[in-house]
Amino acid sequence: MNYLEGLTLTKQKSYTTVVLTKEPSGFLVEFPQNKRIFAKLVNIPGALFGDESPYDRSFYIPRHQLNALKLALGNKALWREVPELQKDLDFQNMPQETLQDVLSRITPEIDTSYMKIEPYSFQKLAVAWAATQKGLNQEVKGGLLADQMGLGKTIEAMAIAGYFKSQGWIKNCLVITPATIKTQFAQEIDKFTYERSVVIKSRYKGFEDRKALYNQIREENPFFTVINY
Repeated sequence: MNYLEGLTLTKQKSYTTVVLTKEPSGFLVEFPQNKRIFAKLVNIPGALFGDESPYDRSFYIPRHQLNALKLALGNKALWREVPELQKDLDFQNMPQETLQDVLSRITPEIDTSYMKIEPYSFQKLAVAWAATQKGLNQEVKGGLLADQMGLGKTIEAMAIAGYFKSQGWIKNCLVITPATIKTQFAQEIDKFTYERSVVIKSRYKGFEDRKALYNQIREENPFFTVINY
């Protein structure tokens, strides 16, 4: 097996953490303060720590001292099995798509006539970004909206959902918000789109109340359902 730099060799619940390093070739060892472990690691030939360590004061053990490292850590290290490590290796070796690859496929013009108010050009770009298929097999749609406050992420999200619907990719959209802005979000939907929405209340009086809501959603078939987390 060809190990890669940054591969964690110990399990998540392990008392000590051992990570494979490339330059210099060896192991980075981290653990809670423990005098016994410290004393054993210090005695491993080639071990570096403190200011001498190439990894920000963490313990460094040379690659050829793996057996000595395992002996020193004993039951304080829970080592991962080869099949687990192989999964990480396969993932790290997987070809990746670059941002430029995705940008090169973005549709230059996006029709947003399904919106009551035409989004700005940069907002339409966000719609185009979300609509562009991503991944090596181009099977992934969507994305993360991280525009600064005040640039219209809410409008972008509604426009993206509307575009996905127009393409036949989705039939409904679930909006999850803080309870304090559920009504406001529904108002924004009514202001910017032609779609129906329903707000799920935080509290219901009983079965009949919930049944009435269920029947309402079934009859009206709203595109947006707004609920709090």
